[in-house]
Amino acid sequence: MRKRLFYQKRGGFSVGTVVFVAVLCGAVVAIGAGLLTHRAPDTALVMATTEDCRRAFSETTCEAIIANAIAVHAGSAPRYRERQVCELDFGDGGCAPVALLNMTFYAPSVAAVVSTRDMPADGRGLVPLYFEPRGKSGDESRRVFYRGIAVGVLSHKRFGGAGMSMLRDQAGKPLTSEAVRKLRRG
Repeated sequence: MRKRLFYQKRGGFSVGTVVFVAVLCGAVVAIGAGLLTHRAPDTALVMATTEDCRRAFSETTCEAIIANAIAVHAGSAPRYRERQVCELDFGDGGCAPVALLNMTFYAPSVAAVVSTRDMPADGRGLVPLYFEPRGKSGDESRRVFYRGIAVGVLSHKRFGGAGMSMLRDQAGKPLTSEAVRKLRRG
């Protein structure tokens, strides 16, 4: 008699298949959770030109931002009684008159205004920055200050023909809205 070999189909899945499917499902869930919880970095808005502001806001909002930034700048920038003395530090044309209460003094011109993303026109979310004294940097990129504290480096780049202002902190990373809040509190 011949021996017959019968191959029987196993009932159910092998342990290896079950482990593979479980690991695969776990990876899909982890990737999905990572995508849902990942948020874009909350970088600060940088407005060094009127075009920078108008790209993001209406004319009315830009006017409010500028007015609030000038008011903050009047209380935070270095003050000089005479334009010539201010320009000794910040160069010809690097200073502007600022009125505060009944006084007029001179301060370095505003180089850029940075804002948190949640309250751009609100004075509490604005930080007006001024350039470092002239002669200390001849590059396109220059350090900017707020209340005498170096905040970062402001540069102007061109992308596809359009100018764009970029601000990096002392570590070379984009300035965040949280950093702007800390500057305003400090």
